[in-house]
Amino acid sequence: MGSVAGLGAAGITSGLAAVGSLVGGGMAAGLVVTAAAPIAVGALGYGLYKGIKKLRE
Repeated sequence: MGSVAGLGAAGITSGLAAVGSLVGGGMAAGLVVTAAAPIAVGALGYGLYKGIKKLRE
């Protein structure tokens, strides 16, 4: 009781720094890498949608 589920600022910062260190950077690089994945998936989905729509014309 009395605990909050999830990560605090220190945990989030540490996680982003760990991801960023995989590409030779720090927390900012980790943020970019973490944000790039869903953006790439969205762009891929949009491209598939447009491609299929064009084929069905």
